[in-house]
Amino acid sequence: MIKHICLLLIMFLFFELSFAKNPYDITAKEIIEKVQAKYKKTNTLIAKYTQTTKFKLTKFEQSVNGTLYLKKEKKYRIETNDQIFITDGVTSWAFTNKTNQLVIDNFKEDKNSISPEKFLVEYPEDYYSSLIGKSKVNNQEVYELKLIPKSSNNFIKSMKVWVDDDEWFIRKVELTDINDNITIYTVKKVDVNVEINNDKFQFKPGKDIQVIDLR
Repeated sequence: MIKHICLLLIMFLFFELSFAKNPYDITAKEIIEKVQAKYKKTNTLIAKYTQTTKFKLTKFEQSVNGTLYLKKEKKYRIETNDQIFITDGVTSWAFTNKTNQLVIDNFKEDKNSISPEKFLVEYPEDYYSSLIGKSKVNNQEVYELKLIPKSSNNFIKSMKVWVDDDEWFIRKVELTDINDNITIYTVKKVDVNVEINNDKFQFKPGKDIQVIDLR
């Protein structure tokens, strides 16, 4: 699950999409070019976010706060109250507070665990996108885009993203999966090009932690 979150958060902050015609004063392509330009100038990033999940079958809704640390290249760390996922691009660590268990594995660039660089190059080809219009997120003006996967086999049925018209960061994403469950990520704060020590992308377990090493 934490690997899915990792992928989504990377999608949440930087990506390039195909685009459609729209009646607004800017195209989806131009918006994404500005997002990409911002990404190219970003070497490190810390983003605080809220994740809200709405389950259709049970009508249950839950929210969790988290923090994403990202450092080029292929280093990222995701922290929530329940879990921590870390990779330095070679090894991955997944720690669960509830079970006090740490799973160590070789980092694998598959669809569930993906680096920002690979996502920017390969993943956009899997989606159609269109610019819906303008709205506000946390009282900030944003452009709203809709994404539809080209493949009917995709776990993601549809997605909306909101990009601010000032710093050109993605401020919100709404994801609907094939079971009609909805997950919403809202970025509360983003700091770019700040100092992040490489130790942040390692995990040294204490003696009381159960370690499962799959390498």
